[in-house]
Amino acid sequence: MMEDSNQISQWKGMYFMEKEKINLIIATTSKDKIDGIREAFLQYFPEEQFEIKIYSGKAESGVPEQPFGNDTYQGAYNRINNIRKKYEKKIREQGIGINYYVSCEAGIDDMNKVIIDGKVTNLYASEQVICIYSQEQNLYSFGKSNSWTIPEEDIEEIKKNNLDQYLRDRGCTGLQDVGDGKYNSRAVAVMEGTKAAIASSRFIKRCERVKQEHEKT
Repeated sequence: MMEDSNQISQWKGMYFMEKEKINLIIATTSKDKIDGIREAFLQYFPEEQFEIKIYSGKAESGVPEQPFGNDTYQGAYNRINNIRKKYEKKIREQGIGINYYVSCEAGIDDMNKVIIDGKVTNLYASEQVICIYSQEQNLYSFGKSNSWTIPEEDIEEIKKNNLDQYLRDRGCTGLQDVGDGKYNSRAVAVMEGTKAAIASSRFIKRCERVKQEHEKT
């Protein structure tokens, strides 16, 4: 259980508000992804009021190395459950209370079609899907980053290899290499997806509260 953020402590005649502790386990060891997730949580849990502690480790996705469509969401969900199984007992033995488990899966959205010049065209877009499990709410929530389009004629090449190899063959590691280069596209994409997942969790909680209030009337 989280500590009371309103608890007041005294030290040498001075009073200060103790920060509420937020503990995360992230199913990745990628610095870019961890940085993006941390930044997103800081926007919802500002460091003036909260102390965020991050633990990280690898977890299997259980989907193809280059996921498409629903596999991207399934992979993010699987990573959450696998890292819980991997570390839950260990952290409980150490007396660590985890508030959120977070995972990230990079994939390609292939679920969209649009008619262009009278021809049905399949649209493919690279995206980062985030899954968050709230221990307190016993709730899974998802969010995804902004996406960028991949030419339809290149999809078979990506399926044979993967998106990272496809980008390297074109001298890119991400959007920063085709944009203005002023930001780390992976960290930003993960931050966007994480913020969306946190917002989804809060919206679901609000809907449940409204439903309970209606049931009482």
